[in-house]
Amino acid sequence: MFFPVLLLIPLFSFALCEACCNSRLLRMKPIYLLYNYLIWFLAGAFLLCLFPFPAMGVTLLLAFAVIFGIANYFIIRFRRSPITPSDLLAIGTAAAVSDAYDITPPFRCILAAAAAILLSVLSFVLNFKAILLPFPKSWIVRLVLAALLLVLMFFILQKTDLKKLVNIQPKPYRAILQSESYGFLLMFLIELQKLMIPTPGGYKRYKVKTRLRHFDELAEAAENENPSKYQVQPSLITIMNESFSDLSVLGPFPPASRDLAFFKALKNDKGTLLTGWTFVSTRGGGTARTEFEYLTGNSMAFVPGSIPYLQYDFRNRPSMPKELSKQGYRTIAMHPENRSNWRRDKVYAAMGFEHFYDISAYPEAREMIYGHTDDRSNYEELLRVLEKNTDPVFIFNVTMQNHGSYDLEAMKHAKKEIVEMEKEFKRYRDVTAFESLMKASDDALRFLVKSLRKIKRPVILTFFGDHQPALDGDFEAFLEAKGRYPDEADSIALGENYFKVPFVIWTNSPAFYRRDKDLDDPIAFLSPNFLGAQTTRFAKIRRSAMDLYLDGLNEQILAMNETGFLADDGEWHAYDKPGEYSALLNGYECIQYYRMFEKKK
Repeated sequence: MFFPVLLLIPLFSFALCEACCNSRLLRMKPIYLLYNYLIWFLAGAFLLCLFPFPAMGVTLLLAFAVIFGIANYFIIRFRRSPITPSDLLAIGTAAAVSDAYDITPPFRCILAAAAAILLSVLSFVLNFKAILLPFPKSWIVRLVLAALLLVLMFFILQKTDLKKLVNIQPKPYRAILQSESYGFLLMFLIELQKLMIPTPGGYKRYKVKTRLRHFDELAEAAENENPSKYQVQPSLITIMNESFSDLSVLGPFPPASRDLAFFKALKNDKGTLLTGWTFVSTRGGGTARTEFEYLTGNSMAFVPGSIPYLQYDFRNRPSMPKELSKQGYRTIAMHPENRSNWRRDKVYAAMGFEHFYDISAYPEAREMIYGHTDDRSNYEELLRVLEKNTDPVFIFNVTMQNHGSYDLEAMKHAKKEIVEMEKEFKRYRDVTAFESLMKASDDALRFLVKSLRKIKRPVILTFFGDHQPALDGDFEAFLEAKGRYPDEADSIALGENYFKVPFVIWTNSPAFYRRDKDLDDPIAFLSPNFLGAQTTRFAKIRRSAMDLYLDGLNEQILAMNETGFLADDGEWHAYDKPGEYSALLNGYECIQYYRMFEKKK
């Protein structure tokens, strides 16, 4: 009985896992069915050899399959992307916001769980009747076999490029489709391999140090040449607004112009220094990835699949708060939520923030829904903090109002303003709820800008969304079909629309108004790693070596994220086909590797 169990249980496990979260299982190509079965077979053989009774291994494998299948179903539903290895490190953060979501399992997940329980009970019955016998009989031999299988699996992960072996090129903008077409566990392992950060090709530590020293000398020379330029230090406010998005990037969507009326009008405001679009590396969640890029000048392109806040040490590593501290700035982080989410309490301290105002600093804050502090209350507290700090201050504020889920009934129950939607969009109730939140965010931004105009001291505000929301997949497909052609369905440019969010850099002080006469239309395409450098450029403060390096790089690489990069030829490129930009990207990767993994205090 051992061999039938060894062959069939991995097959059942694969089928039950996919049944929970994959609507395309029956259309999966035979070659990918085989690849997935082999992965489940290795896992099953390992567990069957590991325990003294085969039934124990059977139960564990089935439990693993169903738990991950159900979890993947909910992650796809709430975030519009499958589970990745980094998500396993973010369970605490996910639990902190889980109250906002309906976690009632669908019938197919209940059926899969029932089937797993039945198969598990059956395996124990057969085991006790000595029908299901272990093979070989010696437990020591089985442990040796289990160890060999474990070594084999680690060898495959370490030495085999799975995406090349099975001929798959991961596309974050088609992550759900790829998970369903190629199998959850296969794609999960491909994502796991992305976390293994290799030393960049041609990396030499001394070359990177020499290059950064060159930019340090340029910054020092600029300061010595015109010291008066650096005498006025504006306070810097950066607001990373939760899920702040203009959904018209996905296709024709008139409500966006109405609900973001104030934000869009800022384009013509005399205080606007730069506005446009920033391309992030996450959607529906993963806020900390966008924070990481903005605050460090590093790119997710070179640490793909990761959540740096959860995986890397930021002590003795360069960051925007540390650079500003050197120039006399006080550095403050604000977020009206649990301070331990994404390990912000530890990461912010390591990055050099002197103070972190979490939810406990907002005792009188008003709620939007699900206990989330509304943007207006957040900005009122921000203004109080700004008023208390008369010296130049850098405030990094992460909002919470627009976090999912987007429940129209919850909005109505909380007696919040609901926007009117055009007839063709009314059936998407989550979209109506989201747009109502966008209207509230836009009104709160109007309040903040009007308040900052009244302040006598110079302030520069950088405002951007952290990612797009996870909305009804049918709605996204509807917009895409209205605005795009079918032959563009797999293009990087189309996929990037799902990672495109608006930004603006604005000032209340004429002393910092834009002077670039050759740039009458201040519209830009950026990514968060370049946005921080733009903030310091307009502030006319001494730039760091990294800021100056990013300025030069940004002339040819306009924006970049985990998916691809937008070059000065106006085209989006994949990293496996960088063309003439290969040397530029390699240089940046070497600098980031040095700053993240080698540079000491």
